[in-house]
Amino acid sequence: MSLHPSPLPHLPARTRAVLLGALLAGSLAWAMRSLLVEPPAMAAACAASPWAPGPCLLRALAVEALLQQRIGWLALGLALLGLRWPRLQAPAAACAAGGLLLYAADPSAPALLLALLASLGGSSSGQPSASSPAA
Repeated sequence: MSLHPSPLPHLPARTRAVLLGALLAGSLAWAMRSLLVEPPAMAAACAASPWAPGPCLLRALAVEALLQQRIGWLALGLALLGLRWPRLQAPAAACAAGGLLLYAADPSAPALLLALLASLGGSSSGQPSASSPAA
C-alpha cells in the first residue's frame, strides 16, 4: 500500500490525462497572458512590428486567438467532436483551459465541461467500460 495514494484514484486514466493537459495548457495560457498580452511595455515594443520573430510573434498569435473568442470556439468544436472521437477530448480541454484564461470564457467553459464529462464516459481504448451496459 502506498503512503501517498493518487489524489484522483477513482477517475479513469483518460480523465486524468485530460485534466493534466488542461492544467498544463492553462498554465501556459496564464504565462502568455501575464508576460506577452497584458504588459503595456510589451504592447509598445511590438507596436511597430507585431509579426516580428520572437516574443512579438507569440504575442500577435495570442491576440489573434483572442479575437471573437476564436480559441474558445475551437475548443467547443473539438469537445463536440470528442464525443465521437475520444482522442480529441484532451486537446479540447487544453484549448478550453487556455480560452478560459485568454478572455474566451463563453465558449471555453462549456467546452471544458463537455470534454471532462465525455472523458468520464468510456475507456481509453474506445470500448465501453465494464460498468456500462452492453448494447
